Amino acid sequence: MGADDNELMQAFDAPSGSFSSFNGVVDLPDWAVVQVVGPDARTFLHGQLTQDIQSLAPTQARWAAYCTAQGRMLATFLMWSVSDQEVHLACSADLAERVVKRLRMFVLRARCQVQVASGHLMGLVGPCVSAWAGETAQPMAVVTADGATLVELPSALGLRRGLWWGPTRVDAHLSALPAQVWQALE
Repeated sequence: MGADDNELMQAFDAPSGSFSSFNGVVDLPDWAVVQVVGPDARTFLHGQLTQDIQSLAPTQARWAAYCTAQGRMLATFLMWSVSDQEVHLACSADLAERVVKRLRMFVLRARCQVQVASGHLMGLVGPCVSAWAGETAQPMAVVTADGATLVELPSALGLRRGLWWGPTRVDAHLSALPAQVWQALE
């Protein structure tokens, strides 16, 4: 653990290892979702990103990058398939519009649309992830219910984590956690 992690734990008066008490939701305004929709969405993205999207099942997520022709990385994504014709790419919000603009330059004859999606992106931390993903879900598993999606991320500091995406905010009965909790777990 680095100095930044120690500062975060001190900010919560949390001695090492006591993060296990966290259970709730973190608003993620620094993240955005790019939506690619259309009959050629998968084929188009397969030629643009560093990951095999053709074999991406609706129950799994993958990390991917978007690079220039020279190999310079422009953005990284957590991507998941909503359907055969729709793929979501979660990325840093400050890059989303630029990525959309650049991807649109290469759409050409591909029958797909690229846009920043509207909705809510939140992080779930702790036992509440089990309510969505179940007890036996694996990292990078995707669970969809009631128009929302949860991507289970690898555990950190002994806590389950999930990236939740939906048209409305996640259940109001969950405790709101400070953004620093999510930062410490990244």
